[in-house]
This record gives sequence, C-alpha cells and structure tokens, in this order.
Amino acid sequence: MMKMNPFPLLINWLIPSNCPGCRASSCHPHELCADCWKGVDLITDPCCHLCGYPFDASAPETTMATPLCDRCYDRRPHYDQVRSAAQYGGAIKRMILQFKHVDATELAPFFARLLYGAGVDLFPSADYLVPVPLHWTRLMGRLYNQASTLAQCLSNRYDEAPPFASLIRRMRKTQSQGRKNHQERHDNIKGAFYVPKKYHSMLKDKVVILVDDVMTSGATLDECALVLKQAGCREVRALTIARVPLKN
Repeated sequence: MMKMNPFPLLINWLIPSNCPGCRASSCHPHELCADCWKGVDLITDPCCHLCGYPFDASAPETTMATPLCDRCYDRRPHYDQVRSAAQYGGAIKRMILQFKHVDATELAPFFARLLYGAGVDLFPSADYLVPVPLHWTRLMGRLYNQASTLAQCLSNRYDEAPPFASLIRRMRKTQSQGRKNHQERHDNIKGAFYVPKKYHSMLKDKVVILVDDVMTSGATLDECALVLKQAGCREVRALTIARVPLKN
C-alpha cells in the first residue's frame, strides 16, 4: 500500500501536473499520458524465473517448474531473482536518460511506481533495499546516485517495501559497459565491488533486494549479488526499471 500524504494532492490541484514523458498537462501526478503509455512495453509473464527476461508468448510451454532462459540455464547467476518493469526503449528509455544525465530527479516517483508494480512479489521476507553504487568519481560528477534515489523513493512511498540501506561500495572505476559483449561486461565489472566488514553482521542470513535503473547483461547485478552473499546474505533479489533486449 502506498503511504498517503494529502499535501501533494492539494499542490496538484493548485498547480496541474505534467506527464513525465512528454511534459503535456496531466490530471494525475507522476502518471504518463495515453500517448506515452503506448510507447511503453511492460514486462509480464511468461519470463525467466531467475533473470526475468520475457519469453516469446508464442513459444511452446516448458515443463520446468521454474523456467529459465538459455543464458541462466548455461550459467547460473549469483542473484536469485530479478524483475524489471519494462523493456528499455521509447518513453522509458528517454526518461531514464533524463533521470541519469539531466538531473530529472522529479521522475523518481513515477519510476518508484513502476518498480513497485514489478517487484511487489519480491518484497515479502526481504530485509533491505540496496542500491547499486557509483564510483566516487562518477558520484562527484553527477552529484547523486540514481539507484539510491530510486531505492529511497520506493522505500519511502510504499509500506510493503523494505527499508533503504546503502551497503555496497565500488572500489574501482570501470569502463563503460555500452559497447561490450556479454563476456566482456562480466570481465569488466569483476572485482569492482565490496561490502565493508562493518555490515557483514547485519547481512548474515538476510534477504536483500538490489535496485538499479537498467539491466543489460546482468553482469553488474551478478557481481553485486556475489559480494553480498560473500558477506553473509542468504538470498539476493534485484529490481530494475528497464531491461535491454538481449542480442543474439
């Protein structure tokens, strides 16, 4: 259930909202207009049990109790379950780029709503929402970590969401993952994260939900899940706004 505050409703009545996607006038705060919603491809079942990648609805049904995509079947990730709200494209891609690079932090409540819809089944028994960290040099340049903003907004707005906790550190600056293939992404991010020892006792046997904006190959989430489990976590789930379609 969303934590209700009547003050924003009054403000919205006095000062009408804008669509987060195209900035057209809107009657509802943090809600896309009908035209922008047409460009959003929400991810629904059927999908891979582990990484959440959507299966082709026309594909034959599997007999597996927990169906896996080919990549997860060939190489089991360290995370236990990932869910993403939408495919990375259209209005979602445009808004994420604004959120990350144009200081459009006002989009956080809309993204938190998407994350809630995609991740509500991950919340039961979870102990913490943990953002994927930025290296300090990128944090200094951007002045905020978009994953932390998302995790804090999600935790603050929804009763079911676990508390926010920044528990992972990035020990080295990695190259951009943009033009790397699947294996190169895993090699690039390997050893980039750690969990400070002072947090190990609070993570023992706990269930953590990682939060990030976009999942591409899953290499970053996988490496974060590894260090969390090495620190004592029993289970690591993950939640992202969007998922980039896999390349063949």
